[in-house]
Parts: sequence; C-alpha cells; structure tokens
Amino acid sequence: MKKQNFWRRATAAFLLSIMVLTSAPAAVFAEEPLDLSDSGIITEVGEITDLTDEDIEFLPSGDEDDLPEISETPGQPEIPDPEPEDSEASEPESQPEIDPEARILAAMLDTGAQAIQQITTHKDYTYYHAFQQVEANWATATIGGELAYCVDMSNFHTNSGVNMGSSTTYTSLSADQKYVLGHIMQHGAKDDSNIPYHMATQVLIWEVVHGRMNLDTLEQTGSDIYDGVIGYNPSAAAYYDQILADVKEHEQVPSFMAHRETLAPTHKIPGKDGAYKLELTNENSGCFLGDFHFSSTGGVSFHQVNDELTVTASGELTSPVMITAYKGADGQTDSLLFWSSEDGTQQVRATPLNTNPVPAYMQLTTEDSGEPGEPEEPEPPEEEEYQIEIHKLEEGTEKPLAGAVFQIR
Repeated sequence: MKKQNFWRRATAAFLLSIMVLTSAPAAVFAEEPLDLSDSGIITEVGEITDLTDEDIEFLPSGDEDDLPEISETPGQPEIPDPEPEDSEASEPESQPEIDPEARILAAMLDTGAQAIQQITTHKDYTYYHAFQQVEANWATATIGGELAYCVDMSNFHTNSGVNMGSSTTYTSLSADQKYVLGHIMQHGAKDDSNIPYHMATQVLIWEVVHGRMNLDTLEQTGSDIYDGVIGYNPSAAAYYDQILADVKEHEQVPSFMAHRETLAPTHKIPGKDGAYKLELTNENSGCFLGDFHFSSTGGVSFHQVNDELTVTASGELTSPVMITAYKGADGQTDSLLFWSSEDGTQQVRATPLNTNPVPAYMQLTTEDSGEPGEPEEPEPPEEEEYQIEIHKLEEGTEKPLAGAVFQIR
C-alpha cells in the first residue's frame, strides 16, 4: 500500500510540474521537497497501469491568492477592423461638397475646378466707385494664389475665404470682349506689387465690360470709371496709356482682314467651272502674315508665302463664308477662366488662360465677273442714339463730386 501511495504521489508531482512549466513563462522551483500528502489535489485511482487523463482532476483548493501569479505571454496585438470612411468628414472644410440641387449662377458652367478667394485691402489707395457713388479703399483679389480681376463692377460683394468655382463660359460677355480682356491682362499687372499698375489694368477691364470702350477702335466712350479711379490716383494714368497702346499693337491684323467679326470685309474670288483663285497681299507693317494660321473650310484652301496669301475654292460660294485666322493659336481658344461663388453673391472674377491669340476676320465669295479681289465695304451701322454725359469735378483735384443736378433744355 505504501508503494502504491508513493507512486501516486510521484505521478501527481510530475504532472503538476508539467502543468506549471507549460502555463507560465518561467518555472517556479521550491527549495524544499514538495509534500503533497495533505494538498487534497489527488484522487484515488486504480492501479498505476490504468492511469488516464480522465482519472486525474486538478482542482486546487484554497483561495486564488495562494496560487502563483501567471503573466500573459506577449503576442501579436489585435488589430481591429477598419471603420468605414466618412467621406463627408474626410473632406477639407475649404472644399465642401456641392449640393447638385443648389442654385448656381445661370451664366456659369461649372468645370469642377475650385479655389479659395483672398482679398487684400490697400488703405493707402482710395477711389470713387462710379456705380455705388461712394469712396472706398482699393482692394486686390487672388483665387488659388493667382491674381484675379473683377469683371462685374455692379456687384460690390467680395469676401475672403470664399470657395469659388471656375468656368470658361460667361454669357454676359461677347467673344470680342473676352479676347480684348485677355489681351489687357496679358499686358497688364500680374500681381499686386504695383497698385497704380493694377488700377490701370482693372479700369481698362471695367471699361470693356461696362461699355465704356469702343471695341472696334479701342477708344474710350465714357470716362466715369476712369475718373473715379485714375482721377483719384494720377500715377496710374501712364500705365493706362501704355497698356492700351500695347493692346492696340498686339491686335494688329493683315491689311485685308479685320480684328472684329462685325468689320470683316468681303473678298470676291474670280474664276469659273470649279477653278477659283485669289491672291491677297498684307500691306500692314504692324504684323506679319506668317504669324496667322488659316484653316481650310467649306472647299476653300489657303497657301501662305511671307506676306502673300493664295486663296482657292473648289466650287461656287453662293453666300459669303466667314474666314477666321488666328495669331498665336491654331484655332479659337478660351482666353479667360471665370470664377463665381456657388450662391452667386460674390463678384465674378477672371484669370487669364491663353491670352495671346488674335483673331482676324474676312468673308469670301465667288464671282464670274467684276473686279477680282476688291473687298466690299461693310454696310454702315444703323444710326445710334446719342447720350450726353455730364460729370461734376472738384476744381484743382478733378475728383468726381456727387449730388449735382443738371437740366438740358
């Protein structure tokens, strides 16, 4: 019996040692032999040869505090599943999502490009707003870091931090106005380091937009905008004159063409039976014919040699065909990018794209007799209504004064 008890105790001690070693990062050794006779963890079993796992139960008695502390074995940290992205929260505040149902300025066609507008006020420079009839500090604007010019003087609302949308479409301006504005920006101020230069550029833009400039002659037809800005800041006058002179020089076209579609001369091509040919010579020393690109259209083709242009037509042209040639481009381009706020409250502004192209216009038709190549004079314009503008200026300063009432008898 004693022998059996000995083997039982030895087996239990062996199994307990294995349990401790496999469940803890370090083994625990006792200085004295373990006496398990009174531990209560051994149950009676049959013969040693019949010992199985199911015959032994490890049921420690006593409190948990009496047991050796077993620390967790370090392992790979658990990585939680990623949360779904909140697309609205992840977008920066400066790029808010545009509600497709929101009202958008009718004249604009959104291209998707957006940028933040920043306004800088220059308190050392004041001007008189001809439409609002108030004095104000001069301000400059950038959109996305690029200088942007106002193309709507009738709107006095402009703020920093506004998200502006862009478009190449702005139906409030004609194609000719857009080209002239592009040329003004090309020869005008590119930043706000020279405020009088910037003022001169902005005044010319406003004059084109608001009908104070004859686009055919580029002569001023109304001086209220000019007087309100440059009358207050005479140092801008020289810049105004220089920009205007540069634009006129830039818009030079061949002598047999016009720089405005409404002024396009008509040339008759002599010939018959499918053989029509016309020779034209550029006599304008201010431009080189080779700088202009002509594209074949409607059975009409072109051949250029220096300042000579040969025009051929494969058949009769029963009605005049408008021909447009471009200097600085192969065809029509978008010269400006227009910017507006989503709600339409901010001033519409413009930044330059490809401002260099200069269009030239002429019309072609065929004839069987008459003087070949002689252009027809355009029909005289209809009689215009004449208006008289009277401005009251302060003597000595030449600044506009408000409140005057005049009668014409």
